Amino acid sequence: MKNKRYSIAGLFIANIMLLIYTRGIGISYKLTSLVETDPVRYVYQARKILEYGRMPEVDILRSSPLGEKTGRQLTFYPYIIAGIYRIIKFTGIDFGKFVVALPIIFLVLTVSVIYMLIWRVFGHKVAFLSVNILTVTPPFLVRTYAGFADRDGLVLLLSMLTFLFYIQSYFCINWKQLVFRFISSLFTLCLGLTWHGVGLFVSVVITLELIRIIIDRYYNKLTLGLLVLWALPVILGLLSLKPGVYRHLDQPYAFMVVLYPAFVLIVASLLLMVKQFPFLEKIFSINYYMPTGFSVTFLFGLACMPLAFDRISNALIPSLIDPFGKDTVLQMIGELQKLGIEGWSFYPGAFLISMTAGIFTISGDVCNNLNIPKYWLFTVLQA
Repeated sequence: MKNKRYSIAGLFIANIMLLIYTRGIGISYKLTSLVETDPVRYVYQARKILEYGRMPEVDILRSSPLGEKTGRQLTFYPYIIAGIYRIIKFTGIDFGKFVVALPIIFLVLTVSVIYMLIWRVFGHKVAFLSVNILTVTPPFLVRTYAGFADRDGLVLLLSMLTFLFYIQSYFCINWKQLVFRFISSLFTLCLGLTWHGVGLFVSVVITLELIRIIIDRYYNKLTLGLLVLWALPVILGLLSLKPGVYRHLDQPYAFMVVLYPAFVLIVASLLLMVKQFPFLEKIFSINYYMPTGFSVTFLFGLACMPLAFDRISNALIPSLIDPFGKDTVLQMIGELQKLGIEGWSFYPGAFLISMTAGIFTISGDVCNNLNIPKYWLFTVLQA
């Protein structure tokens, strides 16, 4: 057993060394300048924070010549750069060299978290295989090499920490479950203060919770409490800390982190209210032939449709022509959002959405009939 632990540690260290080598080739040539324009702006902001102790009210590098108010930007990442540098400043490292190496630092931490995440669900072998593949994946490589001081590294780290603590909460009981769920919520909040595309990761967790409601198995007050503990700090935190960004609810990235979780919270509350009255539960489940959660979700969703019926119908009809949609990952990124909420919502295609919803709805029964452990279903949905 002890030798096995040494072997695991040795393999992991070897993988980390390979990761650092592949990202740091030619690092000496990158010490004089950064790669791309966004890192230059973030480093400039970090320098201002180190110099004045806070972010300037106006960012002169955007919307020249008047600049742009930083209250409309997500400035958490420059504060992280400045904070980490202040901690290690006693080593005498130059700020420019530190910024060049920062992506590799974030990447090492991210890979470590990814390993723990996959190991927790699948075991060491699958975790090693996943991390080794990830180390040399080209799209992952070009966004994490030395000198690319964009926020990608921090976004990856925060997103993986969000999932790690969220999944860990399912393996705990009593107060530990509450603690892990709340920590996951805090990492999600930090992610939302870093990148508009936080909706990519919020939608995974919230959609999973919605599926649990629709399947309506083992849903109780504790389940609702855990959902509130995760979603409410994210919603209230982003609305209060960055109102200039997330109060624009007509923007899809704001919709995904505010309205979508709020919708699921309301549905979950209605479901528990219905369950308190057996005669109502019998009516909503059509004499127990249908999951109560499905009926509650469907009816409440139907009630919300008139709020934007015209815009939704205009977005739905074109999506039927191209049912499998466009590049939905790119559409999630806040900077590339040009459509309204409804246009984005139906961009994957109405046919694909309906098919996926049907698969999710019956997946719970399939697992029960085949005696498959619940966490396998959870893992598939997360993937």
